[in-house]
Amino acid sequence: MAKLDQNTIAVFRENKEFLEENADDITYRMYDILFRRFPLLRGFFGRSRETHPNLLRLLLNCFVDDNGEAAPCCVHRVVHEAGLTIKPSHLQVFREASVEAMQDVLFHEATPELVNAWLVAYDEFAAAVAEAHAEAAMA
Repeated sequence: MAKLDQNTIAVFRENKEFLEENADDITYRMYDILFRRFPLLRGFFGRSRETHPNLLRLLLNCFVDDNGEAAPCCVHRVVHEAGLTIKPSHLQVFREASVEAMQDVLFHEATPELVNAWLVAYDEFAAAVAEAHAEAAMA
């Protein structure tokens, strides 16, 4: 798995506290957007606000705390806890909904640098989740 570039890590570290303070609101808004656009996905997630890992916190913990590399424990947590319902094909719609949610909740604080850092980290994380799914399917 690739490692995040130093600029992306720096943006996350610089905004970590602010992002953590807003993580729940961003996640709740992400699900609102996701289920409004794809109502059939609601059945895959059940009570997702209560049970699904907070994607923003997972990314912050994985990439910021582990020096830019996705921690295997975070990836496995998604695959084992949420991976029962989240499939690699869902990752693109999560990506789009999460960016819109970040922009809705953070308004002007969702700078292009912060949104780009999120996209870079999310794409790396999504690749790790897809890889873990493939490994689980082969086992």
